[in-house]
Amino acid sequence: MSRLDNRPLLGTVDRDLFLVPGIMPALGTAVDRKLNVLVLGPPGSGKTTLLRALEADHHDDERPAVYVDLGPAQDAGQALMVIADALGQRWGAFGDVLRSSVVPETTPSGALLRLARRLGEAPASLILLDSPPGEGNAHTLFGRLRDELWQHEHQWVVAANDVLRDELTRPPASAFFDVQLDLAPLSAAEQREFLARRLTDELNVDIDAIVGQTDGLPRSLLELTRTAVLSPEPVDELLARREKQRLRLAKLPRSAATIAAYLADHGPTSGSDPQLLATLGVSGQRARQVLRELEEEGLVRSFPAQQARSGRPRKLYELLESNR
Repeated sequence: MSRLDNRPLLGTVDRDLFLVPGIMPALGTAVDRKLNVLVLGPPGSGKTTLLRALEADHHDDERPAVYVDLGPAQDAGQALMVIADALGQRWGAFGDVLRSSVVPETTPSGALLRLARRLGEAPASLILLDSPPGEGNAHTLFGRLRDELWQHEHQWVVAANDVLRDELTRPPASAFFDVQLDLAPLSAAEQREFLARRLTDELNVDIDAIVGQTDGLPRSLLELTRTAVLSPEPVDELLARREKQRLRLAKLPRSAATIAAYLADHGPTSGSDPQLLATLGVSGQRARQVLRELEEEGLVRSFPAQQARSGRPRKLYELLESNR
């Protein structure tokens, strides 16, 4: 059966679909030698799938693998609580530490230190950490708390968005990781293999026509392939129309063209998306201005998306289908 959804591959359930990335041998060797590893890659590059594959490979080890999704964590304190929960520690005790009157409000680092120390009470594990929070919090976890985490028997594999590269690779956080690996876009041969595994029931799709038409990231490749499978027009006509629109967008000013290309490859995003801002090299205010201009030109549309926590919905922008 074909699999064209965006869900990360999960352990042994999706083993036949897992395309071993080029960094896997180095990653496997580092894990076997009990080294801490940092994996960096843009959104959609396969970080979560990679961690899930590691989880399946090391689930029954003496030091079992524990996958931890830090997506819900907004700061370093919440991240430590999520990790503690995954390791089987009680939330209540950790919450009490954060609220403890013993720790003066002027020294929040004291509470974080005590939280970090409590992680050592859990059995030694291979902690597979996905999506640590940014805005300085990733650097706090593995920089300011580095010496505390080093005292535990846990081993760490941390997969993070490229935009956190500076936070996680500058001292003192840089010393926490013994090995740093980067998830690269799929080569042409890897794209063919990736699609061949996913399109077992779609015999009419020309895989070679799709290869090389995206930035090479798995998510972008899946998005284009879904469009091709669901479209009533032949793949070559679809790609020809897509190329025509890309040429049109390429005539836009640099910032507008870059944003349009980003939306085409990554789907809906907000004007404050860190990866978008890193790609553009501009402020969020400037990005939102360009997005509004593209909307006025009829190239993109905006829509509200309620955030996980309470508050005003954020505005997302997507490239109109005729411009993809």
